[in-house]
Amino acid sequence: MVIEGGPVPPCLQKYTFINGGSTGWVFGLTDDIVLKYARPGRMDSFLAENAIYDKLERSDRPASLMQSLLRRPGFNFMPRMVQSLDERLHANQGRLEPVATVGRWAAEVSEAMAWLARHGLVHGDLRPPNMLLDARDHLVLADFNLVARIGDVHGGASWPWAHRRVCTPTTCKDPSGCPARYGHHGAATEQFSLGSVLYNLVKGVELGGSEAEHMVKGHLVMPVMGDAPLGRFVQRCWNGEFAELAELAREAKRLEGAEDAGKGTGLGTADMRAARARCERFLEEELAEIVPHEESEAAQGLMGTCEPS
Repeated sequence: MVIEGGPVPPCLQKYTFINGGSTGWVFGLTDDIVLKYARPGRMDSFLAENAIYDKLERSDRPASLMQSLLRRPGFNFMPRMVQSLDERLHANQGRLEPVATVGRWAAEVSEAMAWLARHGLVHGDLRPPNMLLDARDHLVLADFNLVARIGDVHGGASWPWAHRRVCTPTTCKDPSGCPARYGHHGAATEQFSLGSVLYNLVKGVELGGSEAEHMVKGHLVMPVMGDAPLGRFVQRCWNGEFAELAELAREAKRLEGAEDAGKGTGLGTADMRAARARCERFLEEELAEIVPHEESEAAQGLMGTCEPS
C-alpha cells in the first residue's frame, strides 16, 4: 500500500486507512479506536503534537477536545469518530443542517478554543477536516500539529480560513516581505477561521471567491449575514469583535442548540483506563512487529519499517 508521503509499513496494511495529514497517517484498528502513525521525516512535529495531548489530559478538559488514549513516539491511539465535519458537508451536497445543530457545534468548538486560550494556546488550523463528529453527533476538535502560543507570528493559511493583514509603512518596514502578513495568533485570527467554518454550515457551501475579490479599497469586505442570531455571530467573528476567546465562548452559549453542547462521548476515568489497556495490548501483540520510533529526526532510518518479531 502506497499513500501520500510514502509506502505504508506492511504490518499496518491490514488496517483501514482513514486519512493522512502533514504529520501522520490515521488507521482504524477497531470500530472504536484509531492509530495515528508518524509519517517519515515528521517525527519532531508528531512529538510536538503528542506534547499538546499531554496538556489536554488536565481534568478540566472539555469533551469537545479530542482525547488521546495512549501515546508513544510515533504513535497516538485515539477514539474513533464517525466522520469529519468536512465529510459531512460534502455528503450534504448543499443541504443545510438544522440551526440548532450548527449552534451546538459552534458552542462546542468555541469552548475548546477558549480552553486552549486559557492555557496560552491557539489551535492554529480551524478547518472542517480538523473538526470531527462523534456517535452522538457532537463536535470534537482534533489535529493539534499547528498549535501555537498566543502572540506568535501566524505563518499563514489558505483562504477563507485566514486572511492577510494590510501592511503599511507604519506597521511593516518591508511590506513585500512582512513576516506578520497574517498577523499574530490570538483571538482575532481564531475567530475569523471559525466564522468561515460556520459560514460553510449556514450557507451549505464554502465561501467563494479569492481573498483579493473580497478586498475593497484595502479593506476586507465579507458577505452580509443578516439578522438571525447565528448570522450575526458569524459576522462578529469575521469582524474580530470578541476581544477574548472566553467572550466568544460565552456568546456562543446563547445560540439556539447550545444548551445541548458538551454532551459528547468523552471517556471517563474507568473507560479511559480500559481503553488504554487495549491499546497497550495492540502494541504488545498485533503491532509487535513494528519498529519503535526514536525521539528525534536522527532515527528516521528506523521509521516506517516492520521486522519479524
